[in-house]
Amino acid sequence: MMLLLVVISTLHYYYYFFLCRRKDQGDVFLIDQGMAVHEQTDRYSRLGNMNLSSTSMRPLIRRKRLTGGIETFPNEAMMVGSLQRKLDRTHFCGVTLITMKHGVTACSCAIFGLPTDADLPQGTDFVVMAGDKQWNTKDKTRIRDVKSFWRDYRCRMDEDAGIWKFGIGYFELSLPFPSAGGPEYASGIPTTQAEYEKAFKKYYENVKFSQGSVTDYCYTYGWGAKKYDVKSGDPTIFPPALNKRAMQFLSMKDCQDRLCSHGFCSFKIEKIGAVCLGVPDNSNGGVCKGDAGNPLMCGNKFFGVGEEAPDCGNILRFAIFYKLDISVIQTLKNGAAPSPFSHRTRTQWFMIGLTLVTYVTV
Repeated sequence: MMLLLVVISTLHYYYYFFLCRRKDQGDVFLIDQGMAVHEQTDRYSRLGNMNLSSTSMRPLIRRKRLTGGIETFPNEAMMVGSLQRKLDRTHFCGVTLITMKHGVTACSCAIFGLPTDADLPQGTDFVVMAGDKQWNTKDKTRIRDVKSFWRDYRCRMDEDAGIWKFGIGYFELSLPFPSAGGPEYASGIPTTQAEYEKAFKKYYENVKFSQGSVTDYCYTYGWGAKKYDVKSGDPTIFPPALNKRAMQFLSMKDCQDRLCSHGFCSFKIEKIGAVCLGVPDNSNGGVCKGDAGNPLMCGNKFFGVGEEAPDCGNILRFAIFYKLDISVIQTLKNGAAPSPFSHRTRTQWFMIGLTLVTYVTV
């Protein structure tokens, strides 16, 4: 019996340390230091092994393409905020508050180009600005230090396609924003995943919200680049005030066809927890540098998180928005951190259970 115990324990720890940790590295990650914004975004100049800023690709796009957006009205989208470096107050990602102390952003914004399998310590040098249309406001009541970051345990960059899988990140602030006279938080978020999927389908499967329709739109909000210079590979205009952009859904087939036409047939959008959207005139993706983490709002409700597209979507002409994980959002809304035990695989639980049973038997 002791020999059996030793064998099972050895298998368990071998599985955890050499397979699970290399795959998920603890499921939930706390983030510390990040790289410079230009270093973080350099990798997005490529889509797989094809340089989208190369001479051969430039004729496909106008030299300077407006990625669009119009300035929001006063008090519109007050749950949208700006993630910034504390040192110089530079905006680089969008966020959405789900409480006065917690929020959602893109996974790429939470890990800052660091390895997704790194076991990172708690504590950051970043702030969130919310409750003001101007991302560079000096009003200190609109600014809070970030205490912790987490990411979806499945978040990975697909190195071939250059697209994030399950690309959502989360954060907690050191102090909550004031409950009155400040920002708002996204209200009306369903409390179960089933309720969320049902509500989202009313827009996602509605032809009125499909690309090309002239009747209905969803919107994304942020301070990302409004114009992109393909020759230099740089954004050329960043709005000082919060902008919004009309977005419409692409069918999964249309999205896959566009990927396949550029050599990425094996990459499946439906398997990464995401949907595809584009601008109504099909000119670009509508999500550019500085727009990662921007919310997808349909019917004034928060339904997804956007990710910056290579070349601002001027090649594939769509943007990816990740669907919400309601269980994590509910955990944060209840004032707790995501549990590192909440996403273990069935095999992990089997090995843990088998070990415990063996110990009890002995």
